[in-house]
Amino acid sequence: MRRAGPGQRGHLSADILLDANVLLEVELAEKHAEAYKALLRIVERGELRAVIMDFHVDTIVVVVERYGAGWEETSRFPA
Repeated sequence: MRRAGPGQRGHLSADILLDANVLLEVELAEKHAEAYKALLRIVERGELRAVIMDFHVDTIVVVVERYGAGWEETSRFPA
């Protein structure tokens, strides 16, 4: 992925934009978790380039905290 330098306008080069729901499905073991895990493995292998926006990361943290995760679990999640 390529990011514009300081003071430059640009975009990230990616194939898909991941929504918070993709990661929440996996983290909370919801209905589509296995399909999303497969997608994330494709991204991890570098076969697909993906990005996630800061807003989505914040949303995930809020939802996971509401499900009772402590700071240790929540801080480890975005990694």
